[in-house]
Amino acid sequence: MAGIVQNIQRNTVTLVNGLSFLDIGISAVTMNRTEVVLDCRTGQSTVNQSNMWVTAELTSTTNIRLQRGGNAGAIVCHFKVIQYTAASGVVVDRGTGILSTNPLNIAITSRARANRYSRVFMRTSSNSSFRAVMATHDISSNTNLQIQGDAVDSSISFVWQAVYIPDATVHHLSGLATGTSYDVSLSGLGVVKEQAFAITSMRYGGASGIDNDEFKGARITSNTNLNMYSVFSDSHYFVTQIVHRPKNRVERNYSIFAAASFDVTWLNPVDWNSSFINLACPYGYAVPTTYSNNAADFMCSSQLNTDYAITVQKYQGTRTSYLTSEVVYIDGGSGSIIINGFRNLLNLYRGAFRRNG
Repeated sequence: MAGIVQNIQRNTVTLVNGLSFLDIGISAVTMNRTEVVLDCRTGQSTVNQSNMWVTAELTSTTNIRLQRGGNAGAIVCHFKVIQYTAASGVVVDRGTGILSTNPLNIAITSRARANRYSRVFMRTSSNSSFRAVMATHDISSNTNLQIQGDAVDSSISFVWQAVYIPDATVHHLSGLATGTSYDVSLSGLGVVKEQAFAITSMRYGGASGIDNDEFKGARITSNTNLNMYSVFSDSHYFVTQIVHRPKNRVERNYSIFAAASFDVTWLNPVDWNSSFINLACPYGYAVPTTYSNNAADFMCSSQLNTDYAITVQKYQGTRTSYLTSEVVYIDGGSGSIIINGFRNLLNLYRGAFRRNG
């Protein structure tokens, strides 16, 4: 059976000091079949709120715009543009908005919630409270996308995507994660962890500031358990969407690292042309173990280097971080075992010769 991915485009670019947005040309795509995945790291030792939050918007069939609210300092952004085939039935709805009410409900085209997940990128034009920028998002019904922060803030802009995949099952989980480790039962859902990835969003009801309590990571530890983890015991409201698709194959790694650059390898190669990285932490950030007002210690970018290795990178290695990285091989499951067997043999030989991208 043919796969659902038509192509994946990747690039790493920098919003340099003095630049608030950057338009990047891409090969032509069909917009309602194309999903964008973004993660960023700082390129300097300190940034403030308006300079560290970046949105990714597909503005035309041949252009993607990366934008932040400020223009100071350098932010390194790695994006993936995933175009699905027409035969796949995948539909990507998209839009933009401002956090003018809380919660904010956005009317979207009616599609089955059980086969649909959201991605939301946020930016702020002021050095607003961190707790106002952090927000949860979810497809709350067949016709509604809900975004919720801890406060209304009209300086916060966002770009949203609602991705409908007919042969995927999306489990929408929410609650209050307490303590340093909080387990969410997946019993009865039929999740197979090797075929599922997690998109986690959080809002924080505590004081403002960037510290080790701001984020909790999410890792699927078994077919029946999702673990939310952090260093200290602050509580966070979370929404986690678990995307389970039998034709996925997910290579998952839970890492504790201090280095500015961290490499992850695995034994079973994926196909670089139909795989992407999902960092299973809110907004792609790692969870820092030590208090810091310096996002350079935990903002992480991820890059699929070859068919069997990725590099996760942050600017500084002065503080340890926790991170779950998921490599999603979209066409790697049981629906194409024979084809993939031949691909993987070839990948063993060709993988080391790929250019980083």
